[in-house]
Amino acid sequence: LSERLKAEAALLESEETYRSVIDTAPDGFWMIDHKGRILDVNPAYCQMSGYSREELLEMSIPDLNIHERREDTLQRIEHLRTTGNAQFLSQHRRKDGSVMDIEVKVSYWPKHGGRFFAYLRDITEYNKDQLRLKQAAAVFENTREAVMVVNANRRIQMVNKAFVQMTGYSEAQIIGCSPA
Repeated sequence: LSERLKAEAALLESEETYRSVIDTAPDGFWMIDHKGRILDVNPAYCQMSGYSREELLEMSIPDLNIHERREDTLQRIEHLRTTGNAQFLSQHRRKDGSVMDIEVKVSYWPKHGGRFFAYLRDITEYNKDQLRLKQAAAVFENTREAVMVVNANRRIQMVNKAFVQMTGYSEAQIIGCSPA
């Protein structure tokens, strides 16, 4: 009886640890079955998507992934059964209708008819930041004004084409020099 109680206590502790790891993860989490239905979801994904846990447990991947049809989901699942894991980008629709860019990392676990564990990171703001950086770089490179970037040590880190044309110095000659 004592051994059985210890085993039950260990199982309870293991379940509590699993739930704590999933529930406190900063990224979204899904457990999915072989048909693409959501079997478990964590609070992070609920917050990202705007759906309640109860609503999400009634959904499947095509209900949220804006580019994926049921046939696509089943094909991806079959592929994952053979490869074991994958990483890809996706877009999901939030409850309010807005779209979020998602980085998905998923792995396959063959027990209980097959389960898929998906970790979902909202990269919408990251993608917007990357676009802003590309736009800023394009402005930097294409402006007709001479521009130099100086670091905290008062050394030139970067110059644009207009700077090179106006001064006659090559980029290699000026990088690392003092602007004074």
